[in-house]
Amino acid sequence: MEIIKQLRKEKKITQGQLAEAMNVSRSTIAMWETSGSCPKQESLKKLADYFLVSTDYLLGRITNENQQKNFLSADEQQVSQERSSVSSVTYSNQKREISNCFPTQKIPILGKVAAGLPLYADQNIEGYTYTERRGKNQYFALRIRGDSMTAARIFDGDIIIVRKQDIVEDGEIAVVLVDNEATVKRFYQDHNKVILMPQSENKIHKPQIYDITQHDVRILGKVVEIKVAIE
Repeated sequence: MEIIKQLRKEKKITQGQLAEAMNVSRSTIAMWETSGSCPKQESLKKLADYFLVSTDYLLGRITNENQQKNFLSADEQQVSQERSSVSSVTYSNQKREISNCFPTQKIPILGKVAAGLPLYADQNIEGYTYTERRGKNQYFALRIRGDSMTAARIFDGDIIIVRKQDIVEDGEIAVVLVDNEATVKRFYQDHNKVILMPQSENKIHKPQIYDITQHDVRILGKVVEIKVAIE
């Protein structure tokens, strides 16, 4: 959301300072500002209170300070008057963000993925989540268990959104099925050798190396989005 970045810069604070005020990670702020990821309603309200604007202003439903005065107290209005109105370019971006902030795809959260069953079989699905992503791609979600990818900002309890595909580039984070067991790792391949690389400060996690002539290794999809467990 471009408006969050604009307001932050007007307030002359860093992403880290805003993250501390919102009680989220700096990477969450970065996602809000650059990736089209929208804050949850509770976080959206905290942002509005912090910047002395309305949530409608953040979402671009209203486009200037005069309209948002209806939502603000007298003191807040005085602060608001000191801020210049958003440009037409920014407003154009905000209008796109409004539609992006309302989920358009309901996707299944898979409790497990296994060979021999359709990916979206009822026995695999533990619930549903939503993504703002559009298009004809198929997506599924997994809830992360463990700490093998914390250095990639994927933590225990997070939900990852996965675009279903059977090929990924070296170094991309993928969901891979190895001998009927699914794992989330950075994927590398060198001829018949596949390396699944964890990213964690926990030294218990080691690279997993498989010879594809001896193991059934299948890419199920690429991780394209992370829904953090707490915000």
